[in-house]
Amino acid sequence: MVDEFKIYDAVIDIKKAVRIKVFREKNIQLKYKSTITLLIDLIINRNVIKPIKHNKKFPYSIKNDYHVQMLVNQLNFLAKNKITNYEEFKIFKNKYKEKYNKATTNINELVKMKVTHKNLIGQFQTYKVLKNKKVLSEKESILFNKLENKLSKFDVNKINENLNLLDKKIESLKIQIKELGGDLKEVEKIEITLEDIENESYIKKTKISNNNNLKGDI
Repeated sequence: MVDEFKIYDAVIDIKKAVRIKVFREKNIQLKYKSTITLLIDLIINRNVIKPIKHNKKFPYSIKNDYHVQMLVNQLNFLAKNKITNYEEFKIFKNKYKEKYNKATTNINELVKMKVTHKNLIGQFQTYKVLKNKKVLSEKESILFNKLENKLSKFDVNKINENLNLLDKKIESLKIQIKELGGDLKEVEKIEITLEDIENESYIKKTKISNNNNLKGDI
């Protein structure tokens, strides 16, 4: 796991604000920078916003403020993915959703294939039991003939081999879906922040949220 505080140190400097290349004056990275700078000023110099610890295990510092750290992480994300405006962000988000949806579609198809393979394995086992019986009832005899005709087209060893491969692919996709789902939630959080920063309402909402948190602590 990446050390968030190292990310912070690489991106933020209290005196010099955010060290990041700004491509256009109105791009969202610059708006993040201005918001972070103002937030730091309201916490340190004006004492308008009370700090909220991002990580309770660490002593308080401006680096450990929940809102500052969240904005820094989001800005770092935007810079890493070279997102400079809201339209680029929407395109990025849609591509991410497509990846997630494709992964879920793929795993559903693999699960169906797994069910089919397991059913065939079960039929092979039934066929083997019937084949080893000395006497079959009329019903068992009909079933035996049906299974014999059907299973002659399949190789039980190949089915078992495919089943193992399917299990590995499914497990790999489960991990991918979990990661994509987590990232998608973060992207959706960034979208909310982006809208607030675009509307210049982030600081106001932060103050309100901060006051509510303080009331809850009393």
